[in-house]
Amino acid sequence: MPQARFQTCIVGIFASLFVNHILPIKIGDVPRIGICVKQERIPFSMVTHSVIVLRFLDFIILFFFAFLGAIIYMHTVVRSALIFPLAFGGVVALFFVLRRMDPSWLQKHKQHWSMIWKSRRFVPISVVVVFSWICESVVLFEMAKMIAFPLSFTEALWVNSMAVGGQVFQMTPGGVATYEAVMAFALTRVHSHWEQAYALALATHAFKFVFSYVVGLYVWWRIPTLWTFVRKEEAA
Repeated sequence: MPQARFQTCIVGIFASLFVNHILPIKIGDVPRIGICVKQERIPFSMVTHSVIVLRFLDFIILFFFAFLGAIIYMHTVVRSALIFPLAFGGVVALFFVLRRMDPSWLQKHKQHWSMIWKSRRFVPISVVVVFSWICESVVLFEMAKMIAFPLSFTEALWVNSMAVGGQVFQMTPGGVATYEAVMAFALTRVHSHWEQAYALALATHAFKFVFSYVVGLYVWWRIPTLWTFVRKEEAA
């Protein structure tokens, strides 16, 4: 099986961040796929399946952090317990819809997921995904210290998971407004300082925008022809 270089994967993630912060809809995975296809000559279908499976794993871990934090910090054991059966029902419904649309496409995903699940690399991949969310939470944790907002690292991990989870179906570049609203709400569940909470949410999101633009411009400079691929995929 062909493999992508680590540097290519990192550049793809940078491009994904940039696109998600300049466009109102979340299509950052388009350039991520394009980079891997273009730089490593890996088949488009294989890269697409890999990205989708990784996104699925991403959301499972993010959902776990958000769910656990809701129980600990919001004391919503009963309501949180309902999330799992509701989410499971939604996944099952989506499964049957996709099965009717294109069973061969779904079968390929199933085979790809099965291959990853049985691979000895599955555990290291999961650990890296968990570590990536921990690293992202460091931004919020350090920002909180700068404005003297009382926030522990575990609280920062939960708040960040809630804020990112609220952007799954973003309708503005980078999830502007949604991100701040969800993060401020989560912060006030921990400590009821509304003004500080909203200021912290704004500062954290601004930092992420700046970071996304800087790495995005780097990718643009490194692979100028990539955006032709993105425009073609959008048109399609």
